[in-house]
This record gives sequence, C-alpha cells and structure tokens, in this order.
Amino acid sequence: MNATINVLVIVDSIITKRGRYIHGRHSFWASLSKELPDVQIQQISIPESHDQKTYINFDPFKWQVVVFNWDVVDGDSTFRSNETQNIINYHYTEQLKEFVSKGGIVLIEAQTSYWAPDQSAYDILLGKNQVKCREEKKFAIWGTDVLINEAYKDHPLLQGLPNRISSKYPNELKISWFPEGSVNDKVVDFTHPNKIFCGSFSKWRKRWVPIIKNDQNEPTMLIANQNEGFIIVTTMFLASSRCISLLKNLLRHTSISRYKIKSFHKKIKRIRLFWLCIAILIISLVFFFGLFILEPYISYSSLPL
Repeated sequence: MNATINVLVIVDSIITKRGRYIHGRHSFWASLSKELPDVQIQQISIPESHDQKTYINFDPFKWQVVVFNWDVVDGDSTFRSNETQNIINYHYTEQLKEFVSKGGIVLIEAQTSYWAPDQSAYDILLGKNQVKCREEKKFAIWGTDVLINEAYKDHPLLQGLPNRISSKYPNELKISWFPEGSVNDKVVDFTHPNKIFCGSFSKWRKRWVPIIKNDQNEPTMLIANQNEGFIIVTTMFLASSRCISLLKNLLRHTSISRYKIKSFHKKIKRIRLFWLCIAILIISLVFFFGLFILEPYISYSSLPL
C-alpha cells in the first residue's frame, strides 16, 4: 500500500459584496481523489488566510507537495492575485526555499494573463532570471498534446509515460473555469478547456532540465533540484487535463525517487561539462592551428623596431 502524499494547493478566492468568500478560478485538483486515492489534497487561498490572520506554514513534514493552481499568481486583482504576489514576496519567499531545501516539492501550473504566460508570476515564485517565458501576445499558442523530451527520456519522472501525452479533459464536464461575470467574453471563448499547455519557455538557467516540450520543440515543463527537494515549473494545466500517469509521477515518484532524480541531474551536469570542455578544446585547437598556418604570411615590416 502506497503512503499518503499530502498536497497543499494554493488557489484564489473572491470576496462578494456581502463580504462572503467564494472560489475564484476553478481548481480541478480536488476532483482527482478517485484517480489518486493515496493523494490527500487541501486547498488554501493566501489572501483569505491572511484576512483571517492565519499564517501558512509550508512544513515539508506536513506537506510533501505544494501546488500553485493555474493563474493563481498572475497579478489579476479580480481574483486577488496581486495580493497573492505581494504576500508571497513579503512573507513566503524564503520559507518556500526552505521548504524545498528540506525535501519539499513545489509544482507550478501555467501562470497566464489572457492565456499567455505571465513572466511576473514566475519571477515571484522562482526569482528573476531563473526561467524566461516565450514572449506571446494575448491568447498564446496552446495545444492538447505535449511530448517527452527524447534527450531526457530516461529521467525518473518520465518512466512509464508514452512519448506523446494528450489531454483527457472530460468534455461532458460542464464546469465554468471562472465565476460568472468575472472575466470578459473573449477570455471565456479562448479558454479551450481541453488544452494541456499555453505558451512555453524560451530560456532557463543551467540547473533546470527541460523534460516535456510541445510540438514546436519548446519546453513546457522544467525541473530543478534544490538540496533535498525539487521545483517543477510548467506552462501546463495538469489537473484539468487529467493525465493521471503524469500526475502520479509528479506527485508520488518525485517524493519517493529523490535519490534517483538527483543522481540523474548530476549525470546531466557531468555530460554538459564534458561537452563544454570538448567545445573549448576544439576552439583552442582551431585558434592555435590558425596561428600556425598564418604565421609565415604575417608581415613584420610594418611593426616598430
């Protein structure tokens, strides 16, 4: 029997005119309980918790995984995401780093503005210059399929997965992604509920490993280890697309396969270093060989005595 994986999902909420809290943008995580019976999910709104003077304790002994629901940190004031950004920046940045360092896992779903990746959200959660989203106009490239990156097909988190992963969003599911009247009609029209990603990453620091990509060969999921834990950042809608095998790997295998993942990442670093050394060696040889060939033709008559 598998041990229970405790997952904390950060969601957003709205205060009605009567002062009552209601859910903001829909979270599909709670509906996964049947497919993931060993995963216990609790959902919390950061601004709502602070309104109630409740400080969130990101304790890796209480939560194995912290998930940031889609768009929850995109800065949209309608859903108090601007407050979420500010509170994280002021109160939780260091605690989240410590959570990961002590063995916790942070999983970030797509953070978008008008369905295009929102760079500010990723900067708040990861720090500036960690990852860079491909610049897109509103309503970015989206798709219902992603691919395993063949270069890292032996990564522990990709084991048992097909080369192509497709969204399994249940079309019969009649759920609004937004509270009625909270967004304009164009945003609703471009929701495309069966999407699995919106946009991609164009740059990332060396510690990140791009394990999943789209058909344009652009990464939609990156993973990095930090001491004992991991951060998984995506432009993907993981819960709504209901790719259960992928979710099992991300939530369960990341927790129980820490050593294998860290070993794989160390291997990647060694390979990258090897090829860097080869490149430097080749450049050096070309440079010195060029000097050797050209040396007889260099005129010294113009040099000062």
